[in-house]
Amino acid sequence: MKLEEGKREARQRSSGPPTGVGGSDAERRAARRLVDELGDRGREARLDPIAVRLNEGGDLALHCLLAIGCGVLGLAIPLVGAAACLAVAFSFYSGRALGFPLVGRLIPKRSTQNVLSPRPGPEWVKVEVILAAGYDSAPRRPFETWLGDRFSGRLTVSRLAFWGGMVPLFVVLMLRVAGIEGAFPGVLQLISSAILLGMVAAELDAMAADDQTASEEDLAQVERLLDTLDELSEDAEAPAVGVALFGAERRSAAGALSFLPELAVGRDGSPGLINFMEGGRSGSNRPSAAPLVTAKEGDLAVLAMNDEVFGPDGKVPERSILRRLTSAGVARRRGMIASTVIGGGRTAVDVALEAVYRMGRKGEPADE
Repeated sequence: MKLEEGKREARQRSSGPPTGVGGSDAERRAARRLVDELGDRGREARLDPIAVRLNEGGDLALHCLLAIGCGVLGLAIPLVGAAACLAVAFSFYSGRALGFPLVGRLIPKRSTQNVLSPRPGPEWVKVEVILAAGYDSAPRRPFETWLGDRFSGRLTVSRLAFWGGMVPLFVVLMLRVAGIEGAFPGVLQLISSAILLGMVAAELDAMAADDQTASEEDLAQVERLLDTLDELSEDAEAPAVGVALFGAERRSAAGALSFLPELAVGRDGSPGLINFMEGGRSGSNRPSAAPLVTAKEGDLAVLAMNDEVFGPDGKVPERSILRRLTSAGVARRRGMIASTVIGGGRTAVDVALEAVYRMGRKGEPADE
């Protein structure tokens, strides 16, 4: 009876007035389905409506356009243009590497929802480990995918925009401030501006390619999470586990950023977090057959993760660097023990289970 009331309350809350631009129907249907999935497993779940920035692609396009504008301004007033370009570059780096968006705060918000079990409130104080995954549809970014395949993930749109566009443009403007004119500054400004325009064009292409339709593949990481949850439910001595399925997780982990700051209220220390992600690539640019865990996550600055909670002496599983941010990366920025399991199958569940038991020992890895 209590579970049915929780499901009904979650649906009522999710149907309330949206905060910001409305999310996709596919995302809302997926969230309601996941509430039912957790309810069928005897866990009380609730939808938590949130508002997040649209996505990091819009942030990228905005900074690129502003940087181009700074270059044009610098043709007339080099010092002002250089100062403005430096501010734009710092804002872009701050959002990507430090997690503090500046100019990006101007982007309108959209509504989505997190699926949380237990429901938000005092019950989360008892949670020792969080099983997390994103459930929304992944953005289709043809150019970004091509870059990842061609350069093994080492060259990304963010790095290309920052190091190939904003930084060279700032250098050009500083040369103009110093009174250095000629062919070299002009050619360098032309190339950097072309790169920035290319990034804007790539984002427009991504917007056209993104059909906002959630597929079964988008929910594959959730299936691994539920399989792990089923295994833990059979052990009466298992650590207390919470489930957090994030909206906007595939779009720069905004769903996690909305929820995780609440965990510090009313508790001593922080729970560990295991994020599930399907697919992924290893450093050798091959599809990963065996599960991987992330040693680092992020783009312009990679954040060290807690890969030591998986397997003894780094033998199993293989470590990987993930260029984009996930809920695990958001958790690490808040000082939590966290990492991401990349891949599927029974082996991925076993890897996650080992980490759950290690994290559950007062939030610290077990001794070997």
